[in-house]
Amino acid sequence: MQVEEIVRNALLEYDRHEAKGAYPIYSSPWVPVGSEGPLTAIRKESPEGLSNSEFRLYGCIQGNYRNFMDFYYAENSQELFEWNQFMYGYAVDAVVLKNIHTRDSGKPHEYLGLKWTCLQPSSFGRKRDNCFLEYLTYTKDELGRSVGVRVTLPVEIDECPDLYRSLKVKRVKTHNVAIVRPAGSSSDATQLFVMSENDFAGLPVSAKNFKKFMRIYNDMALFVDSKHILKQGMLCKSNWMPNNSRKACTNCQLPFNAATRRRSHCRLCGDIFCNHCLIVRNVPRDQSGASKSRIFQVVKSRFCKACLSRVRRGSETAHATQPALARGCSDTNVSRVATVNRDNRKLRKAASITSDQNSLRQEWWDDIASDSDWSETDSEDASKASLNASGRSRLASSLSSSQSSWTTTRPKTPWKRTICRSWQRWMSLMTTWLFSTRNHGAPRPSCTKSSQCPVGTR
Repeated sequence: MQVEEIVRNALLEYDRHEAKGAYPIYSSPWVPVGSEGPLTAIRKESPEGLSNSEFRLYGCIQGNYRNFMDFYYAENSQELFEWNQFMYGYAVDAVVLKNIHTRDSGKPHEYLGLKWTCLQPSSFGRKRDNCFLEYLTYTKDELGRSVGVRVTLPVEIDECPDLYRSLKVKRVKTHNVAIVRPAGSSSDATQLFVMSENDFAGLPVSAKNFKKFMRIYNDMALFVDSKHILKQGMLCKSNWMPNNSRKACTNCQLPFNAATRRRSHCRLCGDIFCNHCLIVRNVPRDQSGASKSRIFQVVKSRFCKACLSRVRRGSETAHATQPALARGCSDTNVSRVATVNRDNRKLRKAASITSDQNSLRQEWWDDIASDSDWSETDSEDASKASLNASGRSRLASSLSSSQSSWTTTRPKTPWKRTICRSWQRWMSLMTTWLFSTRNHGAPRPSCTKSSQCPVGTR
């Protein structure tokens, strides 16, 4: 089987990569692209330039390697669109054309299927789609360590025709192999090695695109959280605790104030916290009740650490009790939300005891959590929404359907910066006032040419 041969060759290449040491050095024709956090990227020079090049990415990222593999697992079009939208933020549509092997087909450690995705990085840019064969598997590397491997291979089939003539959608071809394994004894860190061969069909590509690719992989743990939250289901706003029911933060017990410690609700439990005790994650906008749709837009929402811990523990329990890559349906499970408050009280009590005993230990999400201050008024990107599609006619009708732009969020100015600017303005006014007082009553200099000066002399 071709994909199995690709996996074997990729593991051999990964073994040669690790033989170079912790800081591998690649010689010509490989040239460095740059680094983003713990990740490093290199590319192979080619006469075609960046639009047709070979690219490699390696380093350590946060999160469990099984969560990385499960994030990509999608048996239906809704699940496929979910991870594309969480990961990129500008997905137009995604379709699972055919599942060849799934968890129910007698091979629980493997997935094989044909898929199609369409992205639009900017509202004025050209859409680009990709039809590919995806293969997910768990295996052993050359040193006998457990690894997860994801392979995508571009394919040409009649059910997924080129849409450039009809809809001006560029067909890109990307062949990726991603290898992940636990980073040492830590289950919350993953060693990542990606090999990619890209044909962007003449679309403009720069080094910034590769660095953006690295930033996306650095945030994989955040995307995994978003997908788990979507599977869990959020609490309806009508079931939140009233604002006047608490005078202090549920977590830190500090009183609220409008200047530095504003109150906000956790979207999973509905309890009230200060903005410093909440973590921001991307979730679908308006995914409640009858408004739920397969196509959604992403907004930032706030969640307490106890709820995120509970969501993560649920995923770890699923890994321990179910076969790899096997999981339940991703439909929102609202019925379990009623028990959230009781579970959170127990988790917060246990977390407080643990923090007292291990005050030096920090949760890894504290280092990668976004700023809690955010707004839904500024527009940065635009995503185009379309309906379900499969086959030649449905793919075309999906992209030709009406499109709706959406706004993303941008963090507000932090309160410390606001106070600093206010202090600077106050000092500037005081300096001006003191200077004017010191020179009060001094004779005003007269013009040297009084006959030509419109003001004259005094």
